[in-house]
Amino acid sequence: MRAAFFCPSADVSGTKPVTTDDFLMGLACVAAAAEAEGVEVLVRTNCTIDELLREFTGAWRRFDLVAMQAFVTNWFSCVALARNIKEAHPACHIVVGGVHPTNFPEECLDTGVIDWVVRGEADITIRSMIRQMMAKLALNEISGLAFKLGGQTIVNTPGQIPHDLDELPFPAWHLIYSRQKKISVGHVLTSRGCPYHCAQCPMVRLDGNAVREASIERVRSEIDILVNKYRLRHIDFMDETFTINPERVEKLCEMLRTRSMRVTWRCFTRPQLVSRELLKNMADAGCRAIFYGIGTGSQRLMEILKSDIDLDSVKDAVSWTEDAGISATAAFSIGIPHESFQESLQTIVFARQLKASRIFFQFCYPFPGSRLHEVARLSGCFLTSDWAVASAGQLIYVPDGRRSWELRALKVIARLSANTTPR
Repeated sequence: MRAAFFCPSADVSGTKPVTTDDFLMGLACVAAAAEAEGVEVLVRTNCTIDELLREFTGAWRRFDLVAMQAFVTNWFSCVALARNIKEAHPACHIVVGGVHPTNFPEECLDTGVIDWVVRGEADITIRSMIRQMMAKLALNEISGLAFKLGGQTIVNTPGQIPHDLDELPFPAWHLIYSRQKKISVGHVLTSRGCPYHCAQCPMVRLDGNAVREASIERVRSEIDILVNKYRLRHIDFMDETFTINPERVEKLCEMLRTRSMRVTWRCFTRPQLVSRELLKNMADAGCRAIFYGIGTGSQRLMEILKSDIDLDSVKDAVSWTEDAGISATAAFSIGIPHESFQESLQTIVFARQLKASRIFFQFCYPFPGSRLHEVARLSGCFLTSDWAVASAGQLIYVPDGRRSWELRALKVIARLSANTTPR
């Protein structure tokens, strides 16, 4: 059996196709699950529709299964690719997974070119699908799937999630890194899940937000592969909230400190989940950068975002991070639902006061599937239904009482005042 795993880039004129790191991580994990079932797997990333069609025109019959990872920003690209595949090879099974299909399975299936939707984490579901396909058995009873039957959309019970991450095969980086001309950064996911309920998060979590952690030994083995096979010396830890368990981070740091071949690394976390002592240990273990998603400089808007972030904790965390010798990136949004002009300025001023190495500003993107999208829909307007433009940093949402030119001007002012790098 042969399968292809794609993450087609959002089609935005003038932008370079780039598959985001979290998409790369997802593809590497699901491709590894398919390989574990004996499937011959091909993976393509950082490709536009035109590039994929040029490569595979006349060759779609090579594949029994084509799987695509979809977010709202690349959804139209996924549909266009699926339509081309179906026209050339109607018998090919096409399955989509990711945030957008998880939230909107019926919309995906209504396109008429998607056979199956995988909802939630796909590791176990994709293996069940492949086993059934190889045995020429029906897939209808597999949990985690949605599909059309007799014109009706059937959404099965939530799929199994991997509770013991150590049992999963190592991500199939050989299918991704082997095609890259130069690899400078490796990717490791030491845990899955997030206990927070931020309004801007579009992922409908079917696992009850359960946080699951790989063992220290498992993480060491993954890093060894990246260092020994690919000669990488820098790691991006892709955990949604790396320091959610400080005691475990201390153990990870001890492992990283005692490696014969040291690596540098960066991670994502929340300002309320760090301390001076923890940051010092992280720096000693090779941490060179931390990304903090802050959102706003207005405590009132924090209540809308449901981020459980106190602005005083932001100041402390950024200061402690920089003092430890770690580069802090603080990310903010302009144009949050119900945000006033004064609060936009308040965010810019607050960001400027931080002693962060990098301040990052973007427009607010209330993605479909998030609670913030419902708030935005009732208190503002969307300039387009094509979310692909969000991947290029373009304005897509304007709150009530605001003007698009005003938000664009504020973003320019924010970047200049904070000396930031344009997106």
